Amino acid sequence: MAIIQLTAKVRDFRADHPDFENKRTPLETGLVLPILGEDNKPVFNEGRSPRSHTITSKNTFDQWFRSVPGVNAETEIPLELDNGVGQPGGNYRYHRESFFPIDDRLFGNLDKELFLLDQNGMPGNTLSPIGERLRAKKNQNSNPDDRFNLTTPGAYRHPDDGKFHNYHFTLETSAKFTYQGTEEFVFEGDDDLWVFIGNQSIGGGRTGALLAIDIGGVHGKERRKLDLRLNNPQNQAADPSRHLKLNLRQHLGLNLSDAYAPLNLELTVGETYEFFFFFAERHTHRCTFRIETSLLLKPLPRVRIEATQPNAVEPTPYAAAVPGQFRISLVDGATAPAGGLWVRYRLKDLPAPRMAIAHQDFVLSSPAMPPSSDRVLIPAGQTSVLLTVTPLDDNNPDEGREEVCVELLGYENGGYQLGDRTEDTVFIANYAPPLATVQKLRDAVEPRPGETMTETHVGLFEISLAGDLPLENTPVRYRVIETPGLPAATPGSDYEPLSGTVTINRATRTAQIRVVARADVAGNEGVEYVSIELLPQVDYRLPAVGAAGRSAMLSITDPALPPPPPPLVRIYAVREALEPRPSEALTEFHVGLFEVSLEGPILQDQTTVRYRVVMPADVRNATPGQDYEPLSGVVTVNRAAGNAQIRVVARADVAGDEVNPQEHVVLELVPDVTYRLPAVGEPGRSARIRILDRPVPPPLPIARIRTLRNAREPLPGEAIAERHTALFEVSLEDVAPQGQTTVRYRVITPPGLHHATFGQDYDPLSGVVQIDPSSRKAHIPVFARADVPGDEAATPEHVVLELLPDAAYRVPNPGEPGRTAAIVITDMPIATLQATQRWTKEPKDAQAQRTMRPADKGKFVVTMRPKPPAPMFVNYVVNRNARKAAQPRDYTLDPPQRVRIDPQTGQGIIWVTPHADNQDEDNERVVLQLRPGDGYLPHWELPQITDVVVIQDTRPRNPVDSNPDPGDIFFPQPT
Repeated sequence: MAIIQLTAKVRDFRADHPDFENKRTPLETGLVLPILGEDNKPVFNEGRSPRSHTITSKNTFDQWFRSVPGVNAETEIPLELDNGVGQPGGNYRYHRESFFPIDDRLFGNLDKELFLLDQNGMPGNTLSPIGERLRAKKNQNSNPDDRFNLTTPGAYRHPDDGKFHNYHFTLETSAKFTYQGTEEFVFEGDDDLWVFIGNQSIGGGRTGALLAIDIGGVHGKERRKLDLRLNNPQNQAADPSRHLKLNLRQHLGLNLSDAYAPLNLELTVGETYEFFFFFAERHTHRCTFRIETSLLLKPLPRVRIEATQPNAVEPTPYAAAVPGQFRISLVDGATAPAGGLWVRYRLKDLPAPRMAIAHQDFVLSSPAMPPSSDRVLIPAGQTSVLLTVTPLDDNNPDEGREEVCVELLGYENGGYQLGDRTEDTVFIANYAPPLATVQKLRDAVEPRPGETMTETHVGLFEISLAGDLPLENTPVRYRVIETPGLPAATPGSDYEPLSGTVTINRATRTAQIRVVARADVAGNEGVEYVSIELLPQVDYRLPAVGAAGRSAMLSITDPALPPPPPPLVRIYAVREALEPRPSEALTEFHVGLFEVSLEGPILQDQTTVRYRVVMPADVRNATPGQDYEPLSGVVTVNRAAGNAQIRVVARADVAGDEVNPQEHVVLELVPDVTYRLPAVGEPGRSARIRILDRPVPPPLPIARIRTLRNAREPLPGEAIAERHTALFEVSLEDVAPQGQTTVRYRVITPPGLHHATFGQDYDPLSGVVQIDPSSRKAHIPVFARADVPGDEAATPEHVVLELLPDAAYRVPNPGEPGRTAAIVITDMPIATLQATQRWTKEPKDAQAQRTMRPADKGKFVVTMRPKPPAPMFVNYVVNRNARKAAQPRDYTLDPPQRVRIDPQTGQGIIWVTPHADNQDEDNERVVLQLRPGDGYLPHWELPQITDVVVIQDTRPRNPVDSNPDPGDIFFPQPT
């Protein structure tokens, strides 16, 4: 059959959307304007009289064919129209009497939307909030058929097929066609349906898409036929043999205001036009959808956008900006036509301060985009174009991260349709200079007159820089301020004057300010205070005014007075916790609270209070790490707040119902020199909260997998033995199952390993293993297969299995031991032989033989791959069939018979030392051949198991041997 393949976008809506499940009405035409909007979406007719009974407003209608998070959810479906024959042409049809393309998808079917679900995920008889809102709306309808009289999910089954369906959705698709002059288009169905045809004159020299079929409203099955044949009796064209002209109001019967009465649908044979189709199903229970047409529709190319570089960074005084990037592309491998494809977009408005401002925070650029344009060109023959977001320095370091959201728009005259992703976001990170903070390290004691100065008389502030430090040395400015209500020490009188600047090195990131107290003659002055405040500078930033770290204070105490008492700390129980069920999402109900407060003068910006968990014998104590998250043992109280909270986050355990007795968490404050505590037994020294438990079902058994044995690849023709079979073991822990348990697994290929090939390097695996309850374990054998020996010796192959979760058991979390395991299939190491010093000369006499240099000797190199983990030996023999030289008369071999392989180099050397025999004879050959041995094989399929060294006689009879023995190997004689 010849098929027209279209792609439609379907958007799902909740049943209580203002425009859905409203009172049924007769046909409502004229709901949309006859000209398609600039974004290729229908425009709601706000001037229609009377107003629609089924559409609330323009705002709600604008949600029908646009993606609105929280209001609708979307997907794409295929629409296949076939003509029933093998050749193109004729009438193409798509017909569904029950058209529910998104059943069990997106927001789900109606029964699960209107009723609360029970613990098994099935709808009960209690209305959900959506169901309650829908009942309130429908019971206001005057039409009894539309009232909400149904109280059980079963009443929402389809009257024909008895199934639940997902009823509330819209559908849109677009295409193009080349007009032949013989076409018709028929639609039959419910509810709303609008068809627009593009490339039409809409006045003012502009073109657009005009409405051709209008079946609006919530109604029963309706049928419309669009007759586009040249021989249509209503054709008003001057040349009806090639042109079609139909008035929208007079000949197509559309409900139009007088302003649109002159609009005509005009088609010319051979010209190409866009086709836009919009459908809505807004009411239970039936939905018919039937298309029959002779239009040869071709789908428009689909365009999507993706932020391929979603993170951009503003420029700094020390580094250039890091740009972000969008890719606008055609899907399904389509390419732009000749002349390219212009794609429209807009910068989407976002709530302040998230939205970045164009030309203030960033600029957009593309190789094929005019400046300040709202469109970008995909060049002809290309599949995509890049849109670059270049951040600008807006000199606002405190604004935080900003967003650039680009939304694709439909083209005014068609040309493409929007794909699965129509918007995406690039985030611009703000350049933040390092944060400067100041804190007090130590108070000072005023020296007595004539007393030797010590560190006791020096108070200390510390200034720190946090974040990236672009400068090697950063100067930080500060000033002395007065703290209201506290006596201030006088610079130059009570302490040495301060410079107002400190320099912080990048390596240390901190610097100290020394406040050197002076002895004065004012008598007993009590306690005086020195307060400093950091001053802003371009090279760093400061905490907010009033926040901790922007200023700090230390005291200078007169020696005649005791130091001021530290603040009193108390702890209170604020809230108890409820233990979560396993896998339940945590909420504040699962968090208990203690509050730690400071009383009295607080001289430090931040006070660190220590506490501990105690376990009284008179209560059942919760266990840290099991019943609740472990606590740190310290809490920091800010001077401005005066208090801080300790959060006790309850955990779900498997101990069953522990409601009686209840579990307690008891905290006790720990003494410290920086604060005071209530006396033992007084309120505020300790506090307790309860963790209330709930029944917990018994856990499922845990399945784990481990490696028992690796395998060696068999040689071709070698009998299969145990060493050729690797073993995994799968076991069940915690709970013995009843009857056999089927555990599922799969082969995975994590990166960084060389993986064996399924069915080539080892026998196929079944993917399941049966575990008997008596043993609670089972083995998975992996049978290695023989391939070319040694071809993979340097890269052992791995088989990695991962357990799959199931309703009958649990598996460890990803990354935990026992979820995956791996075995290794190793190949036999391979040894090769090569003569690297092939020619050697017979020495003149015994003295020359003893003093012979290694470079003058014959040399064989034996190489093993892979390198052995420890020293090993390779055997060799002299090839007697080819031997000319004789041992020990003509030469000696070192080492004889076998050679040691160095694990560092993977090689061993055999030296050939020629002897002086004082005979005139031919050149002689030493031919060696490797032999098999323990733990390796000679590479029989390659020529590197045999090689030769030639001994040249000092007085050869024949420089080149003309009659070699069988088996000799010929090599060119050196010149």
